[in-house]
Amino acid sequence: MKLSVSFDSLWHNVQQMGAKNITLDIGDVWKPELDPLDAELAKGREVNIHELEADNGVLSFKGRQVVLYIPDHGIRAQKALDDGGTGNKFHIAQCCTLNEMKQKKRLDRYFAKNNLSEQFHIHGSNEYETAVEGHTSLNVCKHCLNYLNYKGSAYMKSAGRNRVVGDFDMGEFFSTYSSVFRHMPKEMGASYTKGYTDDWADVSSKAKKAVNNTCSECSVTLNEYRHLLHTHHINGVKHDNSRQNLKVLCIDCHRKQPMHDHMFVKHADMQTINHLRREQGLIKEQAPDWSTVLNLADPAFFGVLAHARNKGCGPPEVGYELTDDRGKVIEELELAWPSTKFGIAIDKPENIDGWYLLGLKDAMDYFSNLQPRR
Repeated sequence: MKLSVSFDSLWHNVQQMGAKNITLDIGDVWKPELDPLDAELAKGREVNIHELEADNGVLSFKGRQVVLYIPDHGIRAQKALDDGGTGNKFHIAQCCTLNEMKQKKRLDRYFAKNNLSEQFHIHGSNEYETAVEGHTSLNVCKHCLNYLNYKGSAYMKSAGRNRVVGDFDMGEFFSTYSSVFRHMPKEMGASYTKGYTDDWADVSSKAKKAVNNTCSECSVTLNEYRHLLHTHHINGVKHDNSRQNLKVLCIDCHRKQPMHDHMFVKHADMQTINHLRREQGLIKEQAPDWSTVLNLADPAFFGVLAHARNKGCGPPEVGYELTDDRGKVIEELELAWPSTKFGIAIDKPENIDGWYLLGLKDAMDYFSNLQPRR
């Protein structure tokens, strides 16, 4: 039996202890391990709605982020094949619709998938009761968008929310919440290796050395963490290695570039980058502004941040570290308002020394129900 072991937490603790993490520069290519379950979810796998989890707001199945849909469209199948917008909506979060279905104990055959295609395989019949099946592009559930406040949709009028639905990109969505999950859709991993020239590892390494392993956007230096530093093709053409087309970026800044929102970033790596940003004086500890917060924050928290901003809260500190009397880091928070001792992490930590701490899902619920400040 093959065992899969992650050393993310170990390496992160090594860094906290001040030890050097010697890494091998493999040219920005990370190949994820594939699991049989991932192969099933790539095609679509039947699940019981009660098997799904939503601990971080988004839907998951056995630790994998998924979207949920009903293949059986009954007599409406042909219409849905002709126009996917008329078909059943697919779900990305534990929204009010799914909660209602759970309460009513609906016995629909739900399928979960995590491939990046907007195409869904459905079946049923036409108006003449002839069996039909095929692929169509279904729309995302608006209640899910509102629940996650995805791209600020909770504060949009109908026309704006319709644009979010029309522009919804599966890869961008999975990338937004990539730090929440250990596994990613296999297409995202495979896409990292496509299109580069044979000498890319050497080209990338030289570009990083030329800027002293420093991100051109946020200025974090990653001497001991070069695997978290990428060389970005500005025009998007991976075989164009001309000097003016290359820009060195940390993985967080890289995924926030235009047309680069399909990248997968691990939670431990985000913590490491923000720890180094703070250690190197790149994160303001006093009066951070919203622009800086959004540039540095994990995109998984953008919905929470949009809620907080719209409710009149001040900008939080990013990557805040709680320490004990000896200065040892005892908890790392993605977002924190130190003056009120309020903090948020991906996984809810235990409350510490008067701090009120929430996980991502609870924070979403908290801010969505918060009364606006005047």
